[in-house]
Amino acid sequence: VELKEFNQEKAHEKNLLIRLHDLAAEFFHQKFLLDTKAQKARDYLKARNISTETIAKFKLGFASSDKNEPKMLIKHLQSKVENLSEETILRASLAYKTDDGNIIDRFRHRLMIPVFDERARCIAFGARTLDEDFGPKYINSAETDIYIKGDNLYGLDIAKEAIRKKDSVILVEGFFDVISLCQVGFDNIVANQGTALTANQIRKLSKYTLSKKIYLCFDTDQAGEKATDSAAQVIDQTLAQNEYELRVIRVPGGKDPDDYIKENSLEAFEKIVSEAPY
Repeated sequence: VELKEFNQEKAHEKNLLIRLHDLAAEFFHQKFLLDTKAQKARDYLKARNISTETIAKFKLGFASSDKNEPKMLIKHLQSKVENLSEETILRASLAYKTDDGNIIDRFRHRLMIPVFDERARCIAFGARTLDEDFGPKYINSAETDIYIKGDNLYGLDIAKEAIRKKDSVILVEGFFDVISLCQVGFDNIVANQGTALTANQIRKLSKYTLSKKIYLCFDTDQAGEKATDSAAQVIDQTLAQNEYELRVIRVPGGKDPDDYIKENSLEAFEKIVSEAPY
């Protein structure tokens, strides 16, 4: 009985954390669309040629930069969920504790990129700074009961049908590789969010492609080459040798795929993909 109660409690906690993330994703998305302070975020995406359809598809958002309102999201969540404590929001990695013991919003003055699980439920965020002097370029959610980095792949909720249909998947490094490639029609694409590829991620992916055709498209710099090698090793250790097909896409000039497409064409990139060596 105790174990059953414990499991029920765990399930309840997970459902609550997912609900908080879904509410937060909607809150940030509305801020992006309507808040006058979000202009910098809108300009940034415009400069990257990200369309309004793509913004809606990936539910991109904005975390406000109002210094007088360090609990904007906390207050919003508490208005939506009865008896919600700040401690729970802290556990969800949507807030953090300052040195003086105050609990405030974790994400501020950032472009918000929600991370969804396979069932399209929000479980985490990537947050890009809109001001290079304002902390690190990216802040990501910490691991929680609903978010384990090595188990999730960014974009899988959107890509899984295309992976099935095309019987192949392209694995990239960053959020914007997925977003921009998806916008131009490469919809069988996911990212491991800049962390080393894990066996769990490979197992999750291989459910969707029968012939297990995996394309790696990482940066061509030293770090990217290292990531490619270690990803190839993980794939080799996780899947039986003769049951997968691994190809490596190397974009000429060391460019990001979306930059390459902008400067050349979608067809040019498709050619690189189709000629990618084993």
